[in-house]
This record gives sequence, structure tokens and C-alpha cells, in this order.
Amino acid sequence: MSRKESAAATKAGFQVLRLVNEPTAAALAYHMGTAPSLDVCRYLLYRLGGRTASASVVAVCNGAYRLVAHATTKPALGGRDFTAAVVDHCAQEFKRQSRGADLRESRRALARLWNAAETAKHVLATLETAQCFAESVYEGMDLSLNISRARFESLLGSLLTRCTELVDEVLQQGGLDASDIHKVVLCGGSTKVRRLRSLLASRFPTSQLLDTHSPDEVIALGAAMQAALLSSRGEAVRDVPPLVQVPALAHSVYVKVSSRDGA
Repeated sequence: MSRKESAAATKAGFQVLRLVNEPTAAALAYHMGTAPSLDVCRYLLYRLGGRTASASVVAVCNGAYRLVAHATTKPALGGRDFTAAVVDHCAQEFKRQSRGADLRESRRALARLWNAAETAKHVLATLETAQCFAESVYEGMDLSLNISRARFESLLGSLLTRCTELVDEVLQQGGLDASDIHKVVLCGGSTKVRRLRSLLASRFPTSQLLDTHSPDEVIALGAAMQAALLSSRGEAVRDVPPLVQVPALAHSVYVKVSSRDGA
């Protein structure tokens, strides 16, 4: 993927100066490895986007970044699966209340239900209760359901189990224990789910959970910092195999982010 993107960037008139992987970009966003140190710091990047989930362990020492382990969920798992769980719940409740009307049988109704469920999911990241509402969604009937965060998290039960199993897999792959991880970086909008954050904090009780930057933006922020170093002719970080592409042209900097699994 990186070779094709490099070729596309070159064809578009950009000069590709450096490739930086996602874990390194996330570390840069939190200034890990930017200060000289001979101490090894291991951090875990937990990434949960709309369609994919991955976990990477990277060791940082004296400005050098080394990929220790990387794992992805198979089959794929992402925020869309969380939304789908809400959709199924709301469809079943609507069918019960309407005495048989199934929103999933109508493409239009299903699309509106999906949008309402997506909105409710985002609200529950910050509030205890959300309303899943769609006016006149089916034969003049409205969809109006209140969902508590506790109910939402119960709907995600098996999905959250898979999320934590991913952590176990990457630790086993790297021959590490949870106590070997110094910091945990959250990346991807779906890591805003409170229960998932709680599970990760419990799994890594001695690790610092880094979430001061928006998980939607942390990789882009780190890639932009690397691009700034390059455009100012500063010293770029030394990293593991490339995943985040940072080309630059004239006085502008263009940042292209891509994941290891092509998401």
C-alpha cells in the first residue's frame, strides 16, 4: 500500500520525503521519544476505527522507535459493529411496540434507523442517556427510544470481549505482560466508548492511559508534527516500517495517513 501511495503522491506532484508508521505518529503526538533517553519506554497503541481494530506495541529508546508486536481482529471489528448492535436493539423494540413492523425490511427506514443509532452512540460517549429518534420512520410512525449507557454497554458485551482479546493477543505475540507496558495510547473514534476505556484501564493498572488528544486526530497530529520537522529541515524521528506517508511540496506540507491493514 505505501508503495502505491508513494507513486500516486509523486504523480500528483508531491515529493515524498519520509514515511512514518501509525504507532510512531501517535507517539509523536504525545512527545514520546522526543527527549534523549537511554531508558526503554514501551507503549501500546490501541486503534478502534469504524471498520477495523488493531493493537501495536512499540519500544522507544533515545529517539528510535521499534515495532515489537502488531495484531488485528479477525474477522474485522469496528465502530460500525457497535452501531449495528444499537440498530438491532431499536428494530426489535420498534417491532414489539408496533406489533410487527420491522424497520429492517425497508431500505429507507433502515437507513434512517442507522443514522439515529449512530447519533445515539456518539451521545452515549459523554452522557448517561441518549434518544434514538426518527420522525415518521415507518408508515407514519415515529421511532423514539431512550437508551441508557448501561444498556448500550450490555449490547456490546461480546464485541467488547473481542476488543480485550486483541490486547491479550498482541502481548502474547511480543512475549510481554501488562506490567511491561508504560503507556497506552487510544486512537480512533470508537475508543470513546466508556466501558472500553474502563476495560483497558483495568487491563493495564500500572500504565498511563493517554487520551488528552482527540482519538480521532492523534495520528494526524503526530504525522503533522513529523511533517513540520521535515519542512523546517529538522531531524526526523527514526521509526519502524512505514505506515503514515508524509510528503511535502514547495512551502506546503501534505500529510497522508494509511493503516497497516489498508483501512
